[in-house]
Amino acid sequence: MNKRKVMTMTTRRSVIQFCNAYLPSGQWYDKHFDFIKDSSLKQRIINEFKSIRFAYKLYSGLDMSGENYYFEVRSQIISYATIYEGIIDYLIFDVYKDNEEVRGMLRSKKTRIINLPQEEKNRLSSPYRSRDGILSIVQSSYIEKNEKQVTFEDKCRIAEKLGLLKKIQLKDKIIDLPSDIRRIYNYRNKIHIFSSKDQDINVDIKLSRMAYRRLEPFLRCINNKLINDEIR
Repeated sequence: MNKRKVMTMTTRRSVIQFCNAYLPSGQWYDKHFDFIKDSSLKQRIINEFKSIRFAYKLYSGLDMSGENYYFEVRSQIISYATIYEGIIDYLIFDVYKDNEEVRGMLRSKKTRIINLPQEEKNRLSSPYRSRDGILSIVQSSYIEKNEKQVTFEDKCRIAEKLGLLKKIQLKDKIIDLPSDIRRIYNYRNKIHIFSSKDQDINVDIKLSRMAYRRLEPFLRCINNKLINDEIR
């Protein structure tokens, strides 16, 4: 039986120290994620971010290339998209759940045409009549949607209306934050074994870097909005 090869404890300790050295301090997490009052969700998001950064430094330190580097880049995009979606979901369906825009998003209008018998048509008053006579009556009702039925595109649209997402100034240029986050999420949906063969790895790398660089301004934008709304 083949013996499993493992690195020495000294090497392992050095690698872990190297990767952890690039993680933010505990104060950084307190400052940027403090608006999440669901402690379980907050810890999951923090853990996800820590693991992304740890893996990034591990692969960078090893100077990986080829399929290993591509795997790391794809994993970064998937993980950041998960964080963005988790935070937006929490804000919309928890913090702003009573907002009219959010409540309207969870309802869809259903209409149906009722064709009446001729004798019923004759009894109806003139407001229901057209020049050609009474044809039908339209009956409307509303159907409640499950949160899982709402697309990410609609979530971003509502977040933008609420002011949680918007264009921001980043250094010397204007960044379309809602558009960038949609792009990251949509690209995540395209990443799988059958479509990746057609993808350009240079595009993946740029998007992976953007996913990381947009997180802090994304969190800052949210915190400013919550402060303005006196929610935190």
